[in-house]
Amino acid sequence: TINASGGDVTLGRAGMGDSFGSSVAADSRFGTLRVVSVNTLNVEAAINAGVFQQDSASANATTTFNGALNLDNGVAATVLSLTNIPNVVFGNGATVTTGTTGSVSLDGDTTGNLTVGTGAWTLNGDFTESDFGTFTLSADFSAAGNVNINDQLLLDADVTISGANVTFSNTINSLTAPARSEEGRVGKECRSRWAPYPEQKQTTRCTNRVHQHRPSRSQDTISPRAP
Repeated sequence: TINASGGDVTLGRAGMGDSFGSSVAADSRFGTLRVVSVNTLNVEAAINAGVFQQDSASANATTTFNGALNLDNGVAATVLSLTNIPNVVFGNGATVTTGTTGSVSLDGDTTGNLTVGTGAWTLNGDFTESDFGTFTLSADFSAAGNVNINDQLLLDADVTISGANVTFSNTINSLTAPARSEEGRVGKECRSRWAPYPEQKQTTRCTNRVHQHRPSRSQDTISPRAP
């Protein structure tokens, strides 16, 4: 546990290739890395751990990740948990990978924003974000569990979001216009497999593809089609 008593915390040196946990092997990972009572948190190092937690931050503070996160607790658990953090930024180098049904929960304090750069997310569990003003996304998301996006989603690139179930509970808008003239859309690409007659049982796996759209004069709202 790192307790900064309201001060700033920096983990690793920018651009130096530092890592916390020497490899992704189970016997060389950190266990639970927990940060509390911090103002600004900068994570420059790659993190190989069972769990990464941050509980609360000062008003208007920002938590920034610039290194890769590889989190696996060996059992089903929330392995990346940020609670009551005003602003959260994942830089372009901050890929996020979880194993063993490892889920991610990102919780703001309603005053700031969540930004995810181009680093891909590959999750073996669920993803949930809530209580941010906006969620700006430039990365592809792949989750074995459910994906729950509760805040306004701003797309800064064409992205693919896949999960067992994908729920958008707010508006989806674009920060940039697409190269071709088309309105945004949320579709589903499904592969179906039918059991032999007479069962006729269908198994379907779906991926939600989210595309940027050209902003119109009024705010666009996009909702996924029903299965």
